[in-house]
Amino acid sequence: MQIKVNIVSPGNVLYEGNVALLVLPGKEGELGIMHMHENAIIQLTNGRIRIFATAQNLNNTEPDYALDIVSGYAHVTGMACSVIVNV
Repeated sequence: MQIKVNIVSPGNVLYEGNVALLVLPGKEGELGIMHMHENAIIQLTNGRIRIFATAQNLNNTEPDYALDIVSGYAHVTGMACSVIVNV
């Protein structure tokens, strides 16, 4: 199963698609977000967002897509994750 992910910064769409795993740099440490994750609003800190597009790629150490951010927020539901960031 996959979760729909939208990552935006002011004025730009940085990523949009369905992914197997989204790893976020949360204020209290890294958070892995997958399909059916508990609802949450997460404060993000300086770090790297990592995206693993398919379940087969979860064994790889390198993500399919990575984005360095300064700060932001993520809104997670079981089916989607919307991320607003400053890059």
